[in-house]
Amino acid sequence: MNNKSKMSFGMFLLLTFLFIEFNVENDTVELQRFDQYFINLLGRSVTNTNTELFKIVSLFGSPLFSIGATMIICLWLIAHNDCFKAFWIISIQLSGSTVVEIIKQIVARLRPFHQLVVDRGYSFPSGHTFCTTILILTIFYLVIPKIGDEEFRLIVVLLGITWIGVVATSCVYLGNHFASDVFASLFLASGYWCIIVPYEKKVVRMIRPLWSKRN
Repeated sequence: MNNKSKMSFGMFLLLTFLFIEFNVENDTVELQRFDQYFINLLGRSVTNTNTELFKIVSLFGSPLFSIGATMIICLWLIAHNDCFKAFWIISIQLSGSTVVEIIKQIVARLRPFHQLVVDRGYSFPSGHTFCTTILILTIFYLVIPKIGDEEFRLIVVLLGITWIGVVATSCVYLGNHFASDVFASLFLASGYWCIIVPYEKKVVRMIRPLWSKRN
C-alpha cells in the first residue's frame, strides 16, 4: 500500500471513529443495543478462572505496559544507531496517548456500572486498546519487512491481531469499557497510524540537520 492509499484508508478509519463518537455523545438506541449485545455475550462466560486470566491480560495490555514496551523497542533502535526511527516511534505512541486522553475528557463517557475490576476515569475511547494497537503496529512496521518467509510473516500478523483482540475483549469482559469504546479505539489507532507514518521521511529530513548541528 503506497502512502496515498494509506492516508486515504486512514481518513476512512478516522471518519468511522467520529461516527462512533457521534453515537456515543448522542447515546443513540443503536449504540445502546450494540453495547448491550456484547455485555450479554461476554456476561455468559464470567467465571473466576476467566476473570483472573483477563486481569493478567489487562495488566499486560495497559497503556503503561505498552508505552514501556515501545520505549524498550526505541532503546534497542538507539543501540543499533537508529535514533531517528526511535524518536519517530515513541512520538507516535506518546502523541496518540495524549490525543486519547483529550478525547476522554471532552466526551466524558462514564464507565459501565458493573465492573469486575474497578477502573476510574472516563470510558471513551479505550486507552488499553489504543496503546496496544500502536505497539503491535510498531512491531509489524519493524519486523514484517525483515521476514522473508510468507508463512512466518502471516503467523506474526495473526498473533499480533489476536493479542489486540484479547486485550480489547478483556476491557469489555472486566466491565471497564463498552464494546463501542474498544472498537472506536481500534479505528482511531489504526487511522492515526496510517496518516502519521507516511510523514516519517519528511520529519527525519527536518530533524537530521538540527541533530547534526547540535552534535
